[in-house]
Amino acid sequence: FVFYMLNPNSKGIVIGTHDGTTGEWVKHVKNKSTFAVLVEASKKQFDELVENYLNFDNVLFRNNVITGKGGDVEFYEFGSGLTNTISESHYKSHVEDNEKVVIVKMSSVGINDLIIEENLQHNLDWLHLDTESIDDEIIMSLDFNKINKPKLIVFETINFSEERLGNSERIDKLFDWLRFNGYKVKYDYWNSFAFLH
Repeated sequence: FVFYMLNPNSKGIVIGTHDGTTGEWVKHVKNKSTFAVLVEASKKQFDELVENYLNFDNVLFRNNVITGKGGDVEFYEFGSGLTNTISESHYKSHVEDNEKVVIVKMSSVGINDLIIEENLQHNLDWLHLDTESIDDEIIMSLDFNKINKPKLIVFETINFSEERLGNSERIDKLFDWLRFNGYKVKYDYWNSFAFLH
């Protein structure tokens, strides 16, 4: 994450912040080396996020579900909220027996709309995703006719690996899309990185 340190005036968006206590982006936002729009879908975690970053003037908050295209979704909330998701297969593979699941009907915001609404369509330096199994859908919905390409995209790949049980078809499709659009990709089991080169 040298990128952040070399670009003290960088601007980014974090989608899926939880309460803001974990993630590669946290220290960079807390030391104010970057500006960030912090997006969390779950109300409980969103309220905790706002509480944790109340005194930071380099953040904005959004309590939204973000998807590729926008539209109405069912959002599954359970456990500590770390794996809340709109993916039914994802929640079913993570929920414990007899664990209470709350299904919240929500109107989602499309990724391009989010970027434009935050006036970052020309100067979004980085995008960090932790959306519990829809990171690829969101990334491949980026419309570079409407927005400039973010210089760095950080996204979760562990869920693709788990879902495909060794079948890399989904990761391959995403990485091919990223490379086609001018990104160099660094794969890591948990989180992967794509940066313009």
